[in-house]
Order: sequence, then structure tokens, then C-alpha cells
Amino acid sequence: MPRSGKSNLPFAGCCPPLVSPGIVQVARRGDRMLPNDVPSKDGDAHGGTMKGLSTIVCLVCVACTSLAIAAPGPIGSVKTVDGQAFIFREGGSIPAKVGDRVFEKDTLKTARDGSLAVVLRDDALLSLGPDSEVVLDEFIFTPAEGKFSMIAKMLKGTAAYLSGLIVKLSPDSARVETPMGNIGFRGTKCLIRVGEG
Repeated sequence: MPRSGKSNLPFAGCCPPLVSPGIVQVARRGDRMLPNDVPSKDGDAHGGTMKGLSTIVCLVCVACTSLAIAAPGPIGSVKTVDGQAFIFREGGSIPAKVGDRVFEKDTLKTARDGSLAVVLRDDALLSLGPDSEVVLDEFIFTPAEGKFSMIAKMLKGTAAYLSGLIVKLSPDSARVETPMGNIGFRGTKCLIRVGEG
């Protein structure tokens, strides 16, 4: 932009202004953005450049780090599918396919002709029979911090759970919740059946 030009940028002013040769500092006046070469406190018109750049870089880094921490990763993946099976997530659903990643809070459903097996990050295997529904309510597997949890809600149908490292390292940290009560694990295999109603 030429030094004498004017701009009506809607986003101008959202970041600290920078002053540098070839860069025009702008100051907001009403609806218009006008060129405004304002010297820094020591009289140097370019003195605020590094401070302004540092501020912007720090803000961008903090924002990106926060997004990375907030984004949960997959807790497992689909190992086998037979017939019709679905993954429900955030109000939508997709047909389950081998290799699909599953996440905490996903609901797994099978049709009357369907079955599905999921391998979790701790190497546990959760298999659903026909006409079954399970919510992967909570999954925490961080051995370095000693944090473990696997909570699944069995709403209907049949399921088999072959335990993994969570049960081996912290047996009380894994359970399946059913309408009739909770099921904990002491062995390696568990068969679960929940009738409708």
C-alpha cells in the first residue's frame, strides 16, 4: 500500500501496529484507516518493530499450543466389521470401516446383521455382536503419568471385552456400565449381554 493511500480493512487494528521501512503503521480513526508514522518514545520511528513482532509471535504460539492440547486424539481403531455397523460422533454418523479411528465419546452401533471389533490404544479389544450399542465414555492411557481409565457404557446387545494394559496396570480403572450396574475386570476376558427395556 502506498504511504499516502487509504484502506478500509475490517480486520486492521486487531494486532499491534508495526513500524518498519516499507511497512505503514496505521491508526484507527472512525471507519477509516489512515497512514500514521508515529515515532517510538526514544524518537526512533522503527523502535517498536521488534517488540510488536515478538508480541504477535508469542500470541500465535500460545494460541496454537492451546489448540493442540485441546484437540483429543484417537483412542483406538476399527479392527473388523461385518454387516452394518456405525460410528456416531457429534450428532452425525458414518458407516464403520476397518482402520477408522474412534474417539472418546463415540457411540458404536451394529445393525441386526452387524458386528464390529475395536482395538483400543492399550491393546484391549472390544467386540460388539448384532444389534448392539456402546458409548466409549472415557479413555485415559498415559503410563508415564500413571493415569489410566476406560469406561464404556453398554446400552444394549452383546459385547466381549479382552482386556489390555489398563486392566493389567490398574485393574480398578476399567469398567463397563450397564443399565443393571457396573462391571469391573479382574481377568482378561468378559462377555456382556444387555437386553432392551
